[in-house]
Amino acid sequence: MVIYNATKSHVTEFILTGSPSLQVYQDTAFVGFLILYLIVLTGNASLIIAVVTDRNLHRPMYYFIANLAILDIIFTTTTVPKILLIFLQKENSISFTACFLQIVSYYTVGVYESLLLLVMSFDRYVAICNPLKYMSIITKKFCCQATVVCCILSFLLIVSQAIITAEFPFCGENKIGQLFCDYYFIIGLICADTYAITLCATCGSIVSACIPFSLVLYSYIKIFKSVIKVSSAENHHKAMSTCISHLLVVIIFYLSIIVGYIANNADNDSGEFRAITFIFHGIIAPALNPIIYALRNKEVRKALKKFVVRYSLVEGIANRK
Repeated sequence: MVIYNATKSHVTEFILTGSPSLQVYQDTAFVGFLILYLIVLTGNASLIIAVVTDRNLHRPMYYFIANLAILDIIFTTTTVPKILLIFLQKENSISFTACFLQIVSYYTVGVYESLLLLVMSFDRYVAICNPLKYMSIITKKFCCQATVVCCILSFLLIVSQAIITAEFPFCGENKIGQLFCDYYFIIGLICADTYAITLCATCGSIVSACIPFSLVLYSYIKIFKSVIKVSSAENHHKAMSTCISHLLVVIIFYLSIIVGYIANNADNDSGEFRAITFIFHGIIAPALNPIIYALRNKEVRKALKKFVVRYSLVEGIANRK
């Protein structure tokens, strides 16, 4: 895939201006981003290990949770290492090709996560509203097919938009008021009529975010109605406990998207607001997801404890030898 066409663009690199405050305190910012990144890696890796090593978690819900953890690791890795390098070397330029590769990676994973959250909502909907048919509907085949379809759709949607955008001419201004290559900021740097590409991006946002979010809301409305009809308080609590973790993750994810959209359309040239929304959406949210699942789910906590104990025993035996 050829992204960069030198005959159509006078821009060979972009400058990530980001946040002036972070540029002033680059050493402190480097340490802060590094700590958050390590939390994301450690937390999500622990969640994946818990699901893989414990047979009790080899169920559809935990399969999707493990996939979400993998996505969060990739999501942060597409941007944070470059940001750390910028803070460390105090060089905030990124090549044209690298910028578009970052766009493809970042937004593909973001769309994939949005679609995966929709699939997870459907999983919870079937488990609570139609439990007798759960095993026949949410099968291993369904889980594999759902994740593959989400991956293909998100990749095709973002790559097609990135290729079309890269073919437009870029000239003159090459500064991006973000900490990473923000697609909507890139569109603003095109020195041509951007009506068509903006319309395409809007349609893409509707397909990848608005429609999934509406369907997630609909599924939870149906879930809450079903839970209310449950007469037993114990069953009521059990039903809600299986959904609350996922609902919190959904709220954090889509809330960060909404705030990010507001930030991109706000009249704020300093980039402070945009930088803050990126930190929340691109780093803090992926760091919170494994914490939410670990704190709210006894089975996950139990699996993590079993792994730690098993690892400690193996390590102790190895040291004795």
